Amino acid sequence: MRWIVIFWGWLCFCGFANAEEEDSLAVILYAGYGSAGKFTLEGRVIEWDEDSAGGSSDDGGATNLRRNLAQLFNAEQENVAVRIQLNEQSWRVKTDEEGYFRLDGELTDAKRSGWLTVTAQTENAEAVEGGVYMAPSENRWGVISDLDDTLMISEVTAKTSLLKNTFLKNPLQREAVPGVSGFIGSIIADNAQMDASPVFYLSASPRQLYGNILLFLEHNGFPRGVVVAKKVSNESDSEPWLDQAAYKTAHIEDLLQRFPWVNFVLLGDDGERDPEIYRDIQARFADRIAAVYIRKVSPDPERPVYEGQQELAAAIANIKDIRTGAKER
Repeated sequence: MRWIVIFWGWLCFCGFANAEEEDSLAVILYAGYGSAGKFTLEGRVIEWDEDSAGGSSDDGGATNLRRNLAQLFNAEQENVAVRIQLNEQSWRVKTDEEGYFRLDGELTDAKRSGWLTVTAQTENAEAVEGGVYMAPSENRWGVISDLDDTLMISEVTAKTSLLKNTFLKNPLQREAVPGVSGFIGSIIADNAQMDASPVFYLSASPRQLYGNILLFLEHNGFPRGVVVAKKVSNESDSEPWLDQAAYKTAHIEDLLQRFPWVNFVLLGDDGERDPEIYRDIQARFADRIAAVYIRKVSPDPERPVYEGQQELAAAIANIKDIRTGAKER
């Protein structure tokens, strides 16, 4: 995704992202997650162009470009008080210089699990609903999946095609990799609470595109899960712009630590660094990684296939109970 970051910077420099209209204030909630009563929830307060969301399958490239740029470049709101409500509990947080806020909360009932509804509101913005995923202790099978070229065809190895797919299409026009949504469903099928399975979609895209990612997943029937996207800002807590290995490794380690009873299946592709990142995770957390599946997209015939990693397309074509294989190891 390095070329996407460079292209965004070029657009900013050329002035394509300058907005002259005054937009309404909005709270953007990212899905929170946790266990045993403790959770993390993040969001952002921005000026929001309501026309930038959504889209239809008939939209043209110019319309999609305008919408996508409107999502990428918006005016963040600093030092805004945000009230967060989850059932009878409430918290107050404030946004930082980039408009982001974070809540590390604790439920009064530590046994609550599944998807919980949360609301967030500011003085000048309408209340919005979001979800906090509290992993049930009886759900033992989870998925951590890359997005681009693993679930969504982005053509990362072909830079012109990557830019067209990213900027000239909307989520309803993006093409899903055939069979992957059902494959993920087969992995989590035996969880006691299947609809509350620990599924995490780990994207290297910036959080500004969170809504697009969510709409794509819903439109293509992927199991409900937590979308983790990159926090990119000018602050010291910004996640690395270009170091995808550091970004993905940190989040996978965090998920393994938060959910120590879950056996995770990792899904990725060989267009960038997923095989190497997952190889390192496998070596350090061998007892936690049930299987690794890699989609072949690299044009390099010498691209190595690492021990313990299987081809995703072959697995989809012949879906088996991967948990049985994991138990036999």
